[in-house]
Amino acid sequence: MKQEFLIGQNNFYLEKSKCVIEYDKNKVIDFTFVGNNERFETLEENDDFEFKDFIYPPELYIRNLNLSKNMQSLITENNHLDSEIGLYFGEHGMFVGEVYVKNNYIRIIGFGEVYGEKYPVKINYTL
Repeated sequence: MKQEFLIGQNNFYLEKSKCVIEYDKNKVIDFTFVGNNERFETLEENDDFEFKDFIYPPELYIRNLNLSKNMQSLITENNHLDSEIGLYFGEHGMFVGEVYVKNNYIRIIGFGEVYGEKYPVKINYTL
């Protein structure tokens, strides 16, 4: 599976050395996914890059999340405060979506908030 960290149409890739993957059975202790800095700098060189004024690549964090027996969870506007979940990109924004841990990979699909705007977010991470 291709490793990616998409926000909108932009693939920030992943800085695996900065990502944190800690879970025990059906409990996510800490998932922190960080975009690749070199890729972020390359994207910034484009005049039409919508996040041009940002200083750091994005980070999605999920902490203290319970997964079902099928190793998945749905994060909604109603339950996102039960865990520590957010998208940090210029500022902290809300994230809602689905988390799957299966067959040696993590897949996260949903929507994240960046300065009040909602963007589709997709992460594929190979364990």
